[in-house]
Amino acid sequence: MIKKKAFKFLLEPNKSQISDILVFAGACRFVYNKGLALLSENYNIGKPFLNYNKTAPLLVEWKNDNKMEWLKLCPSQCLQQSLRDLDKAFQHFFSGRSQYPRFKKKGRSESFRVPCQRVRLEQDKSLVSLPKLGWVKYRKSREVTGDLKNVTISKKLDKWYISFNTEEVVPEPVHPSINKTKVLLNDGYVTLCAGNEVSVESFTGLVDEKKIKRLNKMLSRKVKHSNNWLKNKKKIDRIRSRSGNFRLDALHKITTTICKKHAVVEVVNVTNFVSDKNNIATSMRYEFVRQLLYKQEWLGGKIIQLDI
Repeated sequence: MIKKKAFKFLLEPNKSQISDILVFAGACRFVYNKGLALLSENYNIGKPFLNYNKTAPLLVEWKNDNKMEWLKLCPSQCLQQSLRDLDKAFQHFFSGRSQYPRFKKKGRSESFRVPCQRVRLEQDKSLVSLPKLGWVKYRKSREVTGDLKNVTISKKLDKWYISFNTEEVVPEPVHPSINKTKVLLNDGYVTLCAGNEVSVESFTGLVDEKKIKRLNKMLSRKVKHSNNWLKNKKKIDRIRSRSGNFRLDALHKITTTICKKHAVVEVVNVTNFVSDKNNIATSMRYEFVRQLLYKQEWLGGKIIQLDI
């Protein structure tokens, strides 16, 4: 069995490295959008689809263009990974698993990926070597295990994070329990067969709505994108981010407990579980099932999904 894991840590780059990281993220976003524009044009006029093997050689042409010479500042492997992501997005669209790929916007989901061949990890010193960045310090909280496959650098609330994606070959697991349970997702509750109920409000109600409402009112009175507007916006983002961390932590504790105690978990999805307008509750339901799936796979258990 191949066990895939991701180890995410806070990255602590210096000012010069932060400047370079921003350039790398911007270059990867530019290449993704330029490739998407080209593929969309071909798609609209009925030309054959260009996969990664046909778009990758275009990187050389773009770098040699006088207007796009700044792309040379970014490691070529990162730009290639952006085109791989674009190719994967189109494959998901053609198979019906996702919608048509959309253009990336500056300031949203800033990230880029580096293959393992260009990465060196010194866990004893909490240092990682990245191409054209050198040694960067990260805040180590646990050991990275398995064979390193790639590294992803991402930004969230003015902080940069690094994720080490690894693979490890392990023996086929045998679940220590023989119990079976049913999980019913209905009417805003997660109901176990034993009768225990966990309210979705415990996941969605962690936001201080009064404070958010007050800050939003203050935000509406300020000039959009001004310094005071940006400061107020960051306060709102911090509150929502912290609430999201609480929800994710609660989900991990609940799903881990369920998977350790039960070898077979039957998940029953009720179609009218929550309103589509409640994005937080909908995403929590998806994350709840996702965690059950991979944790039971690691433990040797089984998940049965039913819709009623």
